[in-house]
Amino acid sequence: MKKHPVLVDGFDGSLEEFAQKVCHMRYDKVAEFFYCCTKELLRQANADMKRGRKQLAVELTSVWGISNILQQQLKKVFALCKPHMKEELGSES
Repeated sequence: MKKHPVLVDGFDGSLEEFAQKVCHMRYDKVAEFFYCCTKELLRQANADMKRGRKQLAVELTSVWGISNILQQQLKKVFALCKPHMKEELGSES
């Protein structure tokens, strides 16, 4: 894998198509996706801080904080939708 790729490895579409596919998932799963992204960004921020890249680490940590807010909002959106999804939720087991 390239150090700084510009495409999603294994996905043969544009980033816009990738975003659409992610955002068409159930909102709790979209929140989970952003949680995974957030975890990775925080890992990168910590690694950059250890390498002395303080400015980059601070900016990545800021993005991490904003992403946490996004996750919480998506959870609220899912809570609104969940009562109307009983059939779909029941088929997960």
